[in-house]
Amino acid sequence: MTPTIGRSAMLKATLSSSKSSSNSMVSAFANVNYTFNEKYILAATLRTDGSSRFINNRFGTFGGISGAWRISMEPFLTPITWISDMKLRASYGATGNNEVVGGDYPGFSSYGTSPGYSSYPIDGTLIQGFAQVSTGNPDLKWETNILTNLALDVTLGGKFYATVEWYNRKTNDMIFAVNQPLETGNIFPINQNIGSMVNKGIDMQISYRAKTSRNFSYNIGLTGTHYTNKVLSLDANDNTFVDGLFSVPTRTQPGYRFAILWLCC
Repeated sequence: MTPTIGRSAMLKATLSSSKSSSNSMVSAFANVNYTFNEKYILAATLRTDGSSRFINNRFGTFGGISGAWRISMEPFLTPITWISDMKLRASYGATGNNEVVGGDYPGFSSYGTSPGYSSYPIDGTLIQGFAQVSTGNPDLKWETNILTNLALDVTLGGKFYATVEWYNRKTNDMIFAVNQPLETGNIFPINQNIGSMVNKGIDMQISYRAKTSRNFSYNIGLTGTHYTNKVLSLDANDNTFVDGLFSVPTRTQPGYRFAILWLCC
């Protein structure tokens, strides 16, 4: 068993049209891998990520574990020569997401000036002032994705390859830019952690690889997938749904798929 510990840091800054934005991340992680006789494989990871986009919840801790069993090396399958390789693998782990809408400072309120929403007539002269253009959320925190998967990889005769994989991905504390009621005076949305959602499905891949000569080989493959999506919970300003995603008439509501087409008035 060989443990490895690493540490990384990343800083990104962009400048465009006299406006600048920047965010920074720092991560520390530990990884352990174990292999026995090329038959049993285990791996585990634990990491902590910090993002400048959050204020009161800057750091998040995420971990995962995975394993594989090469069944084709077991004595009961060794006599079956047409099975070149067969491996069963599974994993469970969590990752974090810090992507937000509206810039790199979602925890702070910002102000701007424009003749449209911050101008005042004083003695017959239009004077521009400042108005709040966004409302910060200092309690915003990491969005967490928890993924579980189970897969089987099979190679037959050294030419046929097949993979079947089932997965279940649950997203908690979804980061979403929530529109505010007009009476608040805020015309821009606020980033909030508003609910949870699940995506699950099955992926299948089948391929055939052959080599007819030293200079010519070919590969024929077929891929299929099926997945379902469901919003489990949603909590934004005591509303039970969110309308108008992607500039089309959609509705996101618990118990249904994400952003379904909504044509009802």
